[in-house]
Amino acid sequence: MTRSNAVERPATGREADAPVLVEPAYRTLRSAAGLTLAEGFDQIAEAIRDGTRRRILVDFYRDATPRTAAEVAANQGISRAVARSHLEVLRAVGYLRLTVRRGRRGKPAHLYALDTDPPHWLPHPPRQMALLALLVLQAAALGPDGAIPLIEQVGWDYGSAVQELRADRPPADLGGALAPLERLGGRLTLTPIGRGGRRWRLDLGLALFHEAAAGRPDLVCHLQMGLVRSLVVELGLVVELAPDGPGASGGTGSGGAPGTAEEETCHFIIRRSG
Repeated sequence: MTRSNAVERPATGREADAPVLVEPAYRTLRSAAGLTLAEGFDQIAEAIRDGTRRRILVDFYRDATPRTAAEVAANQGISRAVARSHLEVLRAVGYLRLTVRRGRRGKPAHLYALDTDPPHWLPHPPRQMALLALLVLQAAALGPDGAIPLIEQVGWDYGSAVQELRADRPPADLGGALAPLERLGGRLTLTPIGRGGRRWRLDLGLALFHEAAAGRPDLVCHLQMGLVRSLVVELGLVVELAPDGPGASGGTGSGGAPGTAEEETCHFIIRRSG
């Protein structure tokens, strides 16, 4: 029997063709799919190690108008060759893109501009993203239909986008299915339960969504459960909250008080269906 690569989305009351609100983040995942978290930081450090290069990048963030190497050179007080060298480093790492300006006399001008989908986001000026993450979760919790189905659906959609990056679909085993979580920076422990290879316990740290988890770990666990479900569905596996984790029934669920900062890990039970 051949397993289809198509992933069926769980029914949550939303129409199948409804837009995915977090889709722009998927393009960033796609561009950085082959990088570990450490490699990504290495790229950032290398790109902005030089002071002149940092100033060039900050100038683009302050004013996103595309400009030539000659214009950058004039702004920075350096030669055009040096400016082009710095610009090419920033372009190679994904922070700038190269465009062509036509319609004027002479050769077309090569313009450098901010790439709208960099491999790693450098906010300038600083953004309150941690506060935004918590406020969005709190807003979802106030919805008329409750927060849990919506949050789990968003997690599922996010995981489905990660699945699209996989070359080995369906994954060979459970460890392979969960590998994208580690590539994204997640810390996880997978422990078999009993014998027969039918049940496992997954302990997944909240570091992926630390800022939001500091205020509502229960909701973040439901987000991560939707993500994990989408990663393992092709193996015929079911994911449930373990009874001793944030968001579990009787704990800090959708109707209870927010969890505490000490709850650093989501606990799940993964089992074979049927």
